[in-house]
Parts: sequence; C-alpha cells; structure tokens
Amino acid sequence: MIPTRYRAKIPKRLAFPIGAELLSEALADTPQEQSLSIAFHDKPTIFASDFQQLLHSAAPLPVLRAEYRNLPIGLSGSASMVAAGFYDVTWSLDVFPVPATLKAVVRERLQPTGLRQIRAWFEHRRPQTWQQGRHSFSLLFDPSTNTLVARED
Repeated sequence: MIPTRYRAKIPKRLAFPIGAELLSEALADTPQEQSLSIAFHDKPTIFASDFQQLLHSAAPLPVLRAEYRNLPIGLSGSASMVAAGFYDVTWSLDVFPVPATLKAVVRERLQPTGLRQIRAWFEHRRPQTWQQGRHSFSLLFDPSTNTLVARED
C-alpha cells in the first residue's frame, strides 16, 4: 500500500474521487512504487477563493497529479532544508476533491483510463537530462463533457 503522507479534512459537499487502495493497486510493480507517497489536498489551488471560482465555472477540475522532483541545492539551499529532505529525489501523487455529486462519474473515468495514463507516465523511460528539476502529469475532469483531460508540465 502506498503510504498517505497527508489527508486534509474537506466539507461534505466535496469528495475525493479515489483512495489510496485503488491507487496502490493501479501502480503496483511500477519502478517508483516503493518511493511513492500520496497526499489528499483540500484544494488544487493556493487560495480557497480561486478553488471556489473554479468549482462554479465550467473549467476542468484538477483531480489527480503525479509529480517528480529532483532540485539542485543551489546557493540558497540551507543545511536544514537538506537535512529535512527537501532536495531528495521524490515521486508523489496528489489527489484533489471534486463536488460530491461528481464523485462517481470522476471515479468511473479514472479507473480504467486515467489510472492507466498515470501508470504509463511513471513507467516511461526518460533521458538523464529529464531527471533534473520538477515534472508533473495531471488529470483534470471536464464537467461539460464528463471526460478526463491529461496535461504534462
């Protein structure tokens, strides 16, 4: 089971579309399985007001993000940040809430297709040059079409 590093409390009108158990099953035997962790956030934006605007618009909602981070220490890196593991190579998953009324539809889209896309992103062979910096692969749910949209950053 992939460990959960954080789980935010969310209001009853929101729900997480997928849990750690399904994510663990879908990503079993990936090269990153042993180093992965999951965080369940209360919003996909920095500010709550931005998330509220997103919920009331027709824009796609971030649902799941896979992330790779390998940052160089640099001149401003402190010994305490190094000791805290900020500069360690990390692979992670972030789950974001959706309106509770959409939970079943989002989960249905995630289970066969979305989780396969996340798994493929983890398993993709990359050149050495890719392995520096920060990279992510996100799945967004478009409520106007009831489909998932993939975005790589």
